[in-house]
Amino acid sequence: MSNVNGATLGPFQRIWDAWSPADTRIRMQPVNHFPRVIEMQFDEFWAAWPTDRAGALNEVVDVISIALNWLRWFGCSDRDVAVLVENRAKRYADPEAILQKYKGLMGPEDAV
Repeated sequence: MSNVNGATLGPFQRIWDAWSPADTRIRMQPVNHFPRVIEMQFDEFWAAWPTDRAGALNEVVDVISIALNWLRWFGCSDRDVAVLVENRAKRYADPEAILQKYKGLMGPEDAV
């Protein structure tokens, strides 16, 4: 497992730790809370893009923050998240297969 300066989640550890005081409140949210706030972040992204690149980038980081809190909602610790990410990253050993999957689902004009 990667470990940057003692942080289980590398640079994302600071986001995880910042939300730790709200852990109980996060876990009390209904599951549909997380997709809704991610959708709101995408609205904010599109409001910023393309004229405010820094603002758009911040909205993407906010999506990561929400995703981390969604994992917290599931009862994951930061160490659990690190293991999940490391295991999931193995799937990306063949990115072409993933790109082809989404090309088939989205159409060639929307695929990477």
